[in-house]
Amino acid sequence: EPDAGLGPYMDSGSIPYFVLGASLPLVRVGRLSLAALAEWDVGARSSTARGDASSIVVNRLAAGLEGRAALAKRLYAFARISPAAMHVGASIEDPGAMGRALEAGGWTWALDTSAGGALMLAGNARSRMRLWLVAEAGYEFTGSVPMRFAPPEEVGDPRTFGTVDLPDARPQGAIGSLSLALGF
Repeated sequence: EPDAGLGPYMDSGSIPYFVLGASLPLVRVGRLSLAALAEWDVGARSSTARGDASSIVVNRLAAGLEGRAALAKRLYAFARISPAAMHVGASIEDPGAMGRALEAGGWTWALDTSAGGALMLAGNARSRMRLWLVAEAGYEFTGSVPMRFAPPEEVGDPRTFGTVDLPDARPQGAIGSLSLALGF
């Protein structure tokens, strides 16, 4: 069940994300290593708010560290911590706004903590390309974003509009993923 701040934008308690990331091993000692990582995630959902179509888009830019432990030739476990900047943007299609959607959003902080494992499906330690199956679970802590909706201002439009306040959006909670990753 979504919290009060996310309920107007989705019927379920989750936001699916597309993730583009990279990691670079910094230090390796025996079976242990430490890597730097960077990610850009984008996710979106839609629903209804007060009877009108609504949507939310979340963009997250993160950089962090990942500790890895090689368990076998083709298997490693990891733990990550990733501070991030998160932008939450939402819109509501309000027929009373004269053809303009009501918009709200802003930036906040995030901190992801997760752990998981990776299994090499194709390639080997000497190949240039390797295909990994990666599973992880954790928790994302975030700040809140005030959701004060108003139509976007247009140059030359003298009309003024009021705002519609909905609860603050705070897209935090349990996170999990199952993904494929390319290594080279």
